[in-house]
Amino acid sequence: MMVGVIHVQRRPGLDEQLRHSVEKLAAAVERRDGAPPLSDDALMHLGDPERVHLISTDGSASLTGYAQLSSSAQLNSSTQLSSSAQLNGAAAEVLGDRATVDALLGEVESLAPKLTVWSHGTLSPVAPAAGERGYRTTRILWQLRSPNAEPGPSGRVEVPAGVVIRPFVLGQDEEALLAINRAAFAELPDQGGWTLDDLADRFGASWFDVNGLLVAEQAATAELLGFHWTKVHPDDVGEVYVLAVAPAAQGMQLGRVLLQAGLDHLRQRGTDGVLLYVDDSNRNALHLYERNGFSRYNQDVQLQKD
Repeated sequence: MMVGVIHVQRRPGLDEQLRHSVEKLAAAVERRDGAPPLSDDALMHLGDPERVHLISTDGSASLTGYAQLSSSAQLNSSTQLSSSAQLNGAAAEVLGDRATVDALLGEVESLAPKLTVWSHGTLSPVAPAAGERGYRTTRILWQLRSPNAEPGPSGRVEVPAGVVIRPFVLGQDEEALLAINRAAFAELPDQGGWTLDDLADRFGASWFDVNGLLVAEQAATAELLGFHWTKVHPDDVGEVYVLAVAPAAQGMQLGRVLLQAGLDHLRQRGTDGVLLYVDDSNRNALHLYERNGFSRYNQDVQLQKD
C-alpha cells in the first residue's frame, strides 16, 4: 500500500535490525512527548510471528512508523501503532506525522474492521486521527507521578500482624500471583488475563529485578495476599508497575502497606521520582495514589470503532 510518499508493508515479525529501528523510534518519541508510544507488551512482541506487524517508510526508504496488531478471544482486537511524528496507542505506538498515522490506521482497519486503539499521551496524533475516522473514547488511563520523598512518621502505616512483606520467589509464587492478578483486575482483561507466558516474558526483560517484586504473605498459612511489582526505567525513574490485593484481603490496608514497601525499595535504588498508570474507572486505586503524594501527569486514551 502507498499513500503519497508513505509506503506501508506487512511483515511476519521484525528482524533484529528492524526491532532496533522501531525501539529507537519509540525512544525518540518518548523523549519528545513524555509518554512511551509503545506498551511493554508490544515491545516484547516485536518479533512475534503470531502478531501482525506493519512498517511505514518514506520515499528514501527510511522507517517512519510502525503498527502492531494482536487479537484474542478476550481482548478482541488491539493495535499498537508507531509513526514518525508520533503514533501512540494501547495498541498504538511511536513516531509519525498525521499522514503516517492515517496510513497505518487505514491498513490496520482493512485487516481488522472492529478495532481498539490506544493513544498514548496528550500530544499523540492517534486520538485526533482516530476520532476523525469514527472512533470513540472507551477508556482513560492516567499517568501519575510522585517525587517519592521520604514520608514522615505520620505518613506510614504498620504492616498488619501476621503478615510478612518479602521478595517474590521464582518457581514458587507464580500461580498465586496470577490468581491475585486475575481477581484484582477482573474488569480489565488486558491486565487480568496475564498467563505464565506473560510472566516469563517480563522475567526475561532487562529491567526485571526479583527484589523489586514484593509480596504480602499470611505468615501462618503462607497464603499470598497481594503484591507490588516495581520497575526502574533507563532514565532512573521508578514505576509502580503493578499493585494488586486479593479481594479477600481488602480492608487490611495492604494496598497502602505494599505501596509504601515498593516506594521504599525504589528510593533505596536511587530513583529520580516514580510514575504509575491507573485506570480512570479504578477510583479506589486513584484515590489511594493521590492520597500518597501522586498527582496527574499525563493521559492515555483507548478508542474503539464499532
